[in-house]
Amino acid sequence: MSKAVHNLAHMFDNLVKGRGEILDLQAVTEIGNIEKQKLDEKGGGLLEVFAEDPSDGGKYNHVFEIVVDIDNVIYKHINVTQFDSKDMLKYLYRMGSSAGADLTPTAKITKAEKTFSNKILASIKETLQDKSLSENFKKEAAVLDMTYGILKRAQEQIIADIDKLLKDLPTREGAFLTLRIEKKGNKHYVGDYQIFKRKLIDSSLLKFHYSKSFKTDLIGYDSVCSLCRKNKKEVFGLANIFPFYTIDKKGYISGGFQYDKAWMNFPVCPECSILLVLGKSYLDKNLTFSFKGLNYYLIPNTIYSGQLEYVLKKLKGLNEEKEYNFVEKYLAQEERILINAGKELKENSISFELLFFKKDKAALNILLDIQDVMPSRLRKIYETFSEVNEEKIFKKFYLSTDKQQQIFINFGFVRTIFPRDTHNGYFLETINDIISDKKIDYKFLLKPIVAYITDAFKRMEKGITDKNKDNYLTATIKSFGFLYYLNRMNLIRERKEAGPVKTKSNVWKKEDFNSEREMFEDFFNTYSTFFDVPEKKVCFLEGYLTKKLLNIQYNNDKRTPFLARLKGLKLTKKDMERLFPEIQNKLTEYNANYYRETEELISSYFIEAGNSWSIPDLDVPFYFSLGMNMASIFIIKKEKEDHIDD
Repeated sequence: MSKAVHNLAHMFDNLVKGRGEILDLQAVTEIGNIEKQKLDEKGGGLLEVFAEDPSDGGKYNHVFEIVVDIDNVIYKHINVTQFDSKDMLKYLYRMGSSAGADLTPTAKITKAEKTFSNKILASIKETLQDKSLSENFKKEAAVLDMTYGILKRAQEQIIADIDKLLKDLPTREGAFLTLRIEKKGNKHYVGDYQIFKRKLIDSSLLKFHYSKSFKTDLIGYDSVCSLCRKNKKEVFGLANIFPFYTIDKKGYISGGFQYDKAWMNFPVCPECSILLVLGKSYLDKNLTFSFKGLNYYLIPNTIYSGQLEYVLKKLKGLNEEKEYNFVEKYLAQEERILINAGKELKENSISFELLFFKKDKAALNILLDIQDVMPSRLRKIYETFSEVNEEKIFKKFYLSTDKQQQIFINFGFVRTIFPRDTHNGYFLETINDIISDKKIDYKFLLKPIVAYITDAFKRMEKGITDKNKDNYLTATIKSFGFLYYLNRMNLIRERKEAGPVKTKSNVWKKEDFNSEREMFEDFFNTYSTFFDVPEKKVCFLEGYLTKKLLNIQYNNDKRTPFLARLKGLKLTKKDMERLFPEIQNKLTEYNANYYRETEELISSYFIEAGNSWSIPDLDVPFYFSLGMNMASIFIIKKEKEDHIDD
């Protein structure tokens, strides 16, 4: 292959990548090829490709057949029947422009007069006016010309009959209108006429090379197809069925901004154009899923020929119920799709492309394209979620000595801290990093996490309960759990990979240790990737002591005035230095300072940390909140205060 031809073959790929949008169209055409083989076996050919469902998935399930008797030159009546999907080619429907006629005289009924005049009559008229059709199919054109005259003369009666039948339809059920021409005792439908078959195919192919806006044919001759990489007699310039690519602006046109040479941007032969249509249709019907409010295509890529058909068969059952473990049962159906994809396909010769998109009228905006995702990666993602959620501290988190709660860690947390309306880009970036095994900046995550925890804290402070939002405790433990999950996946740039916890316990009891110091240090060692510097331990233990003080205040006064000293969680190193003696003094005032050992431990960590703290500012409120909300998992027994549930 010459250098010029090679560049031409890759031109489209380079254009798209240059705009930050990537899509493996080769994979789409391979899916289309499998679908075409099935159509060839059925004998439907291109009509099966381009004919559309006139019922629109059952919305227009009643069929109104306008019966015309050619022998007697009369309109007889309207026959009503139910649509059967096996009759798709019988009615041969394909939508045209919204204001104009459809490609054939079969149309969904909106209003009787409008549909009959603007769709049925207009379609027959357009067909007869096309000389290439009327001259090639003279006998059929003559029948249609006679039919057109009959319909025009009976127009008022036909419209009245349609209106009457529409009124008899059940509420919210629709119908489509079509022709039934009777001749010599035989019934002929739209799909029986070669003139309509040819019109449907030609008109459908026309959009691959003819621009109505510029009234120009974009066809290259004796050129290389950018998909099959073969030299073809003709290649089309408008065959892209994914509308993120456009040539309606000069900046996107090759050939010195000459529109008639724009086919060079993306040359596709007629055969591959058909495969693209079939492949996209398959994706739309079978491999389009939702994830946290976003749609995406799950596109399989295979190394070995003949493997794709097996993969598609496996993927077609992704929505089916499987056997799930305890944690997976509580995941949304949308996440089970990815679980099943990882479970069903274990070969390393398969990978997935996850193409997140948003439809905006005719445009397809690509939000995120994650390529080369192995089934083993999907399995690791969800197996680790399962392992984390099975750990006792999350599966049975101690709210009090006699009350426990399951706290689930999953992708829903990412959507919580990055809402769709305001931070969708950050959500997509984080999902991409997790699935693609890319390191995530800790400070990038910490800011929204602390904002989420702070919001919950303020609601608690005001006594507000919102069933649609996590309370302060749940928000804090979910944040800890998700960061712990990322540690387990070795995804946080600033931290070492964390293995499973070193203990199966979800509670630390003083009686199991020689001292409180030993108890807390065992906890810190268990989660050593979180408590790697003394500053974090200071914040955690001050949060712990604050929670104990608040419980004592409430137990004595039914109020928690010390909350006001926490500045709405806008805490810094100076606040930690300020709060520590304040907490000690308040405990002494209540004659309830049962935590001398803990206070000594905090003092030792203060000394160890020194004057210059190494942690980010936002670590202070995070670890402080962690200490407050994990206070219930440390049992000392000698204290005389009751735990207060959030």
